[in-house]
Amino acid sequence: MSDLYIEYSGNYIRMLQIENKTVKFIDQLEFVDARYFYLEPKINHKKINEVTELIINNLKRNNLFTDNIKFVLDSRLAYISCIPLDYSDEVENINSSLIWEISNFFPENYKNYKVTYQKLVHKSKELEHLGNTLIIAYHKNIAEITRRISEISSLKISNLNFDVFSAGAYLNNGSNKNYAALGCKKDRLDLSVYLDGKISFFLPVYVKDNAKDVLQAEIYKVLKLSGYEEIQDVFLYGDDVCPQILNMLEGFHLKHKFHLTDPFKDYSVDASLLEDRAEALNSFSFTPLFGLK
Repeated sequence: MSDLYIEYSGNYIRMLQIENKTVKFIDQLEFVDARYFYLEPKINHKKINEVTELIINNLKRNNLFTDNIKFVLDSRLAYISCIPLDYSDEVENINSSLIWEISNFFPENYKNYKVTYQKLVHKSKELEHLGNTLIIAYHKNIAEITRRISEISSLKISNLNFDVFSAGAYLNNGSNKNYAALGCKKDRLDLSVYLDGKISFFLPVYVKDNAKDVLQAEIYKVLKLSGYEEIQDVFLYGDDVCPQILNMLEGFHLKHKFHLTDPFKDYSVDASLLEDRAEALNSFSFTPLFGLK
């Protein structure tokens, strides 16, 4: 049996199953916003039962079978940032620096966060001021809630990731290894820059009605940094605001080429799966799921 990929982002639960290069199943369900579901002060067992029932009923209704699920979550559920770290220091001191970083943002419950980090790739000294480390932290309840969903559904969830990283994994399958990716949500834009297929920088930018100003002030500022001259292509993925953001970027007349990601072009998708739903099941919205392949 093929793995089932599930993404929970915003108000949407997206589901995808691939066999070889063929999409066997694709769907999009609506549920309460992932941030309210996962980040409530106390674990909401009623909501866990409801979302599990929603997933299971959908699988049954579509005669879908799997023995393994890979789960990808909304980046807004995690704290992701670039920071400076001294790698010549002792491991104990490095860990203390990470804890100190998290405690600044979550002073009351920082001990309840799982923290990982990875070294960033820079090709020039001009980029060193951006920080040399990507820190990722998320509340332990997120892992516990996901475990409960697995337990109640009797479905094995073997992988837990965030959309910014799985989208990057999909884009890294292309021939261009130097690029930028822009995860578009209604209230946030996630800019990731890749050099030689490895992440070099990440910047979350919060937006309201000022998306155009933010794109000019923040996104463009990063793209024109010395050290990112090789970046020519910017790929957009995420919510249905992507086309709107694309139009704004193209209106700036920059040297960069902007693209909506389109995993459907790389896979065979039966027309019956998209029947009467093509406008709702946007290829760019499912990009993070295709990165789990």
